[in-house]
Amino acid sequence: MEYKIATLEEYIAVWEKDIAKRPHKKAEWEAMRDVYIPAFKDKQLTTFIAKDGEEIIAQISVVTDPNFKEVKGLEGLCDGKTIVHMNAFRCDKEYEGQGHISKLVKIGEQWAKEQGFKYATIGASATNVRNIQIYFHFGYTEFVLCEHLENGKVVLNYNKEL
Repeated sequence: MEYKIATLEEYIAVWEKDIAKRPHKKAEWEAMRDVYIPAFKDKQLTTFIAKDGEEIIAQISVVTDPNFKEVKGLEGLCDGKTIVHMNAFRCDKEYEGQGHISKLVKIGEQWAKEQGFKYATIGASATNVRNIQIYFHFGYTEFVLCEHLENGKVVLNYNKEL
């Protein structure tokens, strides 16, 4: 297993794979891709991937720019100086529960710390108790912000010191 920062080509491949896996939500995922890929190119975020041979099986992104659409205007999630926001966690079903996301989170946190950031934030749907428990296990226990999304979802955001 290889863990690394994604190249642009790998990042595009991740999105195409994610879209192909969700034909019933194709338009929604294409819209997200069209936000994330330009942000990746503009270095508003850095994406870390896990590869099993040539296959990318997991990813997380570390947002460093407070002007990135997903964090813009959300006080305390990402300030470009001391706070990064971890998001876009995905892992292929057959690789879930094997520690790949945990490893990527640790690598992303270490990278952010090396860049001079002091804190990281992370969010989970208020109804996704499993993810909230996992994030607490990662050390994200200080409540930062409650987001109310246009689709009616509520996202709870927590932080930790790096």
